[in-house]
Amino acid sequence: CNNYFPPIHLQPFYQLELGHKKGDFPITESISERTIALPFHNYLKNSEINYIVNSLKKLLKQKKIPLNNESPVNESYRNKLQYANI
Repeated sequence: CNNYFPPIHLQPFYQLELGHKKGDFPITESISERTIALPFHNYLKNSEINYIVNSLKKLLKQKKIPLNNESPVNESYRNKLQYANI
């Protein structure tokens, strides 16, 4: 996995054309800094999916970030996760 792409307003075109700079949209920037892109496509093998999932779980455990079933989440959200089979 990699960091997700920078927020749109920090893409070179928008900075040049619209004059946006870091700090203009702090919420967007904060979310972007905490978002990752996981590999996905129609031809992923089960072994590759397992590797991705296990690597992510290992990283979360190392960083002491609780998994969904270990974190305090409101009941409505938990139900949505269960419905989506997450």
